[in-house]
Amino acid sequence: TLRVFGAFSRRLREGMVRVDAASDNPDLLVTAYVSGAGQKSVILINRATAPQWVRLDWPGAAFTAMEVASPYQANAVVAPAPKSVTIQPGEIVTLSSVPLNQLR
Repeated sequence: TLRVFGAFSRRLREGMVRVDAASDNPDLLVTAYVSGAGQKSVILINRATAPQWVRLDWPGAAFTAMEVASPYQANAVVAPAPKSVTIQPGEIVTLSSVPLNQLR
């Protein structure tokens, strides 16, 4: 549980605010955040039993990393983040421009 919570919040920093984000797929949950400095994070959760293909459309957003958390394997970080991604069932994918070593 703690690993999953960490995957959800690891790239959200104090002062970031939630912005509108939507998915036309009811099995794909999405939430997005932006900081006053322009850093952005999007968190996607696949609650379906099938993989979901996602193409993120956020004009001006440049994500530097993608982190994947799964109940079946250890967290993995991919840099740079791809423009589209396939999210496996139960996975949490975070696309972000917030570096992990940045202090809160």
